[in-house]
Amino acid sequence: MRMILRLARPEDFDYCARLYFEEVEKELNLNMDAQVAGLRQLFVDGALRRRGIGTEGGESVDRGGSESRSGDGPRVVKTNPALRLYERLVFCTTHQDERKFYMRRD
Repeated sequence: MRMILRLARPEDFDYCARLYFEEVEKELNLNMDAQVAGLRQLFVDGALRRRGIGTEGGESVDRGGSESRSGDGPRVVKTNPALRLYERLVFCTTHQDERKFYMRRD
């Protein structure tokens, strides 16, 4: 599958927020305002998952030398199966709270 990455545009936010929150909102009692404020990650629609898209996207971003501007890695809700993806992309958990793993690449 050929994929082209582009920077997110403001009109993409609602779609990305829906993908992110559709799974975790049901399970966790989250402060949604704080969650929305911290939303900056790679998203793959549920119908397209488990096809290597996340791995390809993560590796493409890495080849471009991109880390988030703050230097923070992904923040992954503990019930999110994407944790395995980030571990394959060589991210390690630096700390955690009751809901999330906070990760950084060594």
